[in-house]
Amino acid sequence: MAAFLYVSGHVVLQAWDEAVLGRALALLHGAVADSVAAAGGYVVAATEGGAVAVFGQAGAAVAWAVACQERLMTLAWPEELLEHDYGGGATANTRLCSRVQLCIA
Repeated sequence: MAAFLYVSGHVVLQAWDEAVLGRALALLHGAVADSVAAAGGYVVAATEGGAVAVFGQAGAAVAWAVACQERLMTLAWPEELLEHDYGGGATANTRLCSRVQLCIA
């Protein structure tokens, strides 16, 4: 079972500030790797705007998707990113994390 994670708008953010996006993607990929391992899966590809993980069972992939979203909500994202139109506002983490799309196939 494969699960895909994609950050919509990462190209816009890269054009805006590549260094800030780099710090944010480092946080994202660290959280993905930790949560995939905890769910018994493996990261098989990591890109600038996403990742692909595989799991032995569909339930593990779904559990990972939920745990990953919850983990992303707790990360200390770069302040500059939270102030950007793609991530700012009173609910910055919620708005930013809504840009992370998860698909299980």
